[in-house]
Amino acid sequence: MVAGMLLPLAQLRALYELLFRDGVVVAQESRCPLSRHPELRALSNLQVIRALGSLKSRGMVRETFVWRHHYWYLTDQGVGFLRQYLHLPPDIVPAPLQRQARHRPTLRAPGPRPSLRPPGPSTVAERGRQEYRKIEELRDKKEPEVGLVVNGTPSADERDRVQKKTFTKWVNKHLMKHWRAEAHRSIDDLYEDLRDGHNLISLLEVLSGDSLPREKGRMRFHKLQNVGIALEYLKHRQVRLVNIRNDDIADGNPKLTLGLIWTIILHFQISDIQVSGQSDDMTAKEKLLLWSQRMVENYRDLRCDNFTSSWRDGKIFNAVIHQHRPTLIDMNKVYQQKNQENLEQAFAIAEKELGVTRLLDPEGNEHSGLHKS
Repeated sequence: MVAGMLLPLAQLRALYELLFRDGVVVAQESRCPLSRHPELRALSNLQVIRALGSLKSRGMVRETFVWRHHYWYLTDQGVGFLRQYLHLPPDIVPAPLQRQARHRPTLRAPGPRPSLRPPGPSTVAERGRQEYRKIEELRDKKEPEVGLVVNGTPSADERDRVQKKTFTKWVNKHLMKHWRAEAHRSIDDLYEDLRDGHNLISLLEVLSGDSLPREKGRMRFHKLQNVGIALEYLKHRQVRLVNIRNDDIADGNPKLTLGLIWTIILHFQISDIQVSGQSDDMTAKEKLLLWSQRMVENYRDLRCDNFTSSWRDGKIFNAVIHQHRPTLIDMNKVYQQKNQENLEQAFAIAEKELGVTRLLDPEGNEHSGLHKS
C-alpha cells in the first residue's frame, strides 16, 4: 500500500526502476484513475503521483510543479534507498550521474557489467540509436573534408558551419526578448553555450510564454537536469525528438544540437503554417516547401524543389519579397544580376523594409542554400 492506495509490487518496482534509471519522473496532474502514465502504462498518473508523494515525504525525492505537470528529482538519500530496495550493485548509477561515474576508477570482478533490468525495449532503443549514429558517421566520412564546395556541392563541415552560424543568430534574436534581464545572454558558441540548459530553457520560455523550472547549480548533474527539463517540455508540447537525449546536448554534440534547434524552429515558427492544397499528413518542412512553391509558381524560370540548390542564386528570396511588396523588388533586374548580388539585395531589403532579422550571409548561402538554415 502506498499513501492509502493499493499498488502491486511489480508495478511499484517498475516505477522505482524508472526513477533510478532516469533520476527524474514526470506525471501530469490528474485525479482521473483512467489517465495512464505515458511511460508506465500499467499505472495511472494518480498512482504515480501518490507513490512519489510518499517518497517525497521521506526525503527520497524533491518535487517541482509547472504547467500541470509534477517533476520528482531523485535525491542522494533516494539513490541509496532505491539501490537497497532494487538490490543494485554500487557501480550502477542513475543516468544523470553515469558520465561522472565513468571517470571514477572502480574495482569490480571481471565479467559482464550487471544491468538494472533484463534486455528489453530500452536496450533495443539504445542499439537503434548507436546504429543511427554509425550511419551518420559513415555518411560524413563520404563528404569531402577540405574545401567549401566540391562540384557545386558544399561539404558536410561547411553546411554545419553555416547552420551553426545561422542558428546562433536566431537564438540570440529570441533570447534578447526574455522578460528577465539576467536571461538576456548573447551566445557565442551554439554547442558550448547550450550545454548547461539555461539558455535552452530561456529560449523555450520566450517562444512559448511559459515559465519553466531550472536548477541553479553548476555541476554536470544540474546541467543534465536543466536540459532534461527543456526536452520534457518539448515532449509535453507534442514535439517529436528523435535520438536526442539530455546528455547529448550537455556534451555539446554538434549534429544533435543543430537537430534540436531545427526541431524547435519547425515547431514554434513553421508548424502552424497553412497552405492551400496541403494534406493532413504533411510535416512542417513539407508545408513550408509547398508554400515556397506557391510563392514562385507565376515567376518565369523559377522552381522551388528543395531548400538547398533552389535558393542559391537568390532569385526565390527576391520573388518571395516581390510577391508581398512588388514595389521593393525589380524582378527584371534580379534575372540579370549575379547570385551574390541577388542574395545581398534580398537580405538587405528584408531587414530594412520588412523588419526581418538578417540570419543568413550571402557568402554562406550561395554555397549551401537554405537547408536547415
